[in-house]
Amino acid sequence: IAMLFTSTGSLELGRSGFGHIILDKWSEAMLAAHCLGVLWLVLFLRHLQYCTIGGAVSNWYFTRKKRHALAQTPVLTALGTALRYHAGSIVLGSFLIGSLKLIRWLFLFARRRCRMCSKYCPAGDRRNCLLRMCCCCLGCCLRCLERFLQALCRYAYAELMISGRPFCFSAASAFKTLTSNIAGAAALRLVGSGFLFLGKIFVAVACGATGAVILLSESPYDEHLYSIAAPVTVIVIAAFSASLLVFGVYNMAM
Repeated sequence: IAMLFTSTGSLELGRSGFGHIILDKWSEAMLAAHCLGVLWLVLFLRHLQYCTIGGAVSNWYFTRKKRHALAQTPVLTALGTALRYHAGSIVLGSFLIGSLKLIRWLFLFARRRCRMCSKYCPAGDRRNCLLRMCCCCLGCCLRCLERFLQALCRYAYAELMISGRPFCFSAASAFKTLTSNIAGAAALRLVGSGFLFLGKIFVAVACGATGAVILLSESPYDEHLYSIAAPVTVIVIAAFSASLLVFGVYNMAM
């Protein structure tokens, strides 16, 4: 769809081999709205995953007789509950994160343009250094705020799947719970992230070692393969990428 909107513009040639597409105001607005909609949809699906995993894990954790009380398909049950009762909360959370991402991207774009313009600006180096320092501080604050809201949304989804309250009340309750035991939450997060990282490294190294043994001992690889460096590297990268997806579920469950 984005390529369709882009194709409606007129091609204006520049120097040899280069050019750019000129769009009218309506096409630019529709293209921008489409990009924002795609970003919102991607974030909605990501937050729906957070909510589903939070509901499934919390249901398992707070159920005493797990064999008899839990559903046969807890993930599908949590997904149905999230879509039926909490779709509006997920839309709100993804909209907040998407808006903050958009603001941060616009700020980064403006900072890059200002940095390019400062090369031709006759102002002194002291003023440019002060401007760069302020831009770096503001960009760091926006990034920290984005990471904070992402973490808060994850805990808020778990809270609303447990209590069934709206997003704002669940976020406030999750924030109160985190701040009341922030040292324990930080320690749990740190230790859990460390073990997950070690697990990813172990999976990648184990797969690479297994692939190296097979390439060195099995025919026809041991006879016709000049070096095992390239295939073992590909195996390690593929195994590490797969471990990111699998261990990402455990990371969301913490």
